[in-house]
Amino acid sequence: MLEKATDKDAVDKDKKIYKLKYFIKDETPNFLNVLRRAILEEVKTLAIEDVYIIENSSAIWDEMLAHRLGLNVI
Repeated sequence: MLEKATDKDAVDKDKKIYKLKYFIKDETPNFLNVLRRAILEEVKTLAIEDVYIIENSSAIWDEMLAHRLGLNVI
């Protein structure tokens, strides 16, 4: 079933975002695991390589702040 996602799911309002739902019956866990791994392999990801902190006046150490930035990237 292919359905248009709601606006709250859109990162960029100009792009069309769709969700795909599968209802699978009578399949082995091995096949579903292969399907899951194939889907995860094709999903694009983003990573932060370098963080330059000019001035940090917070209570969080620079290293911890950079680590937290990396955790929030989707």
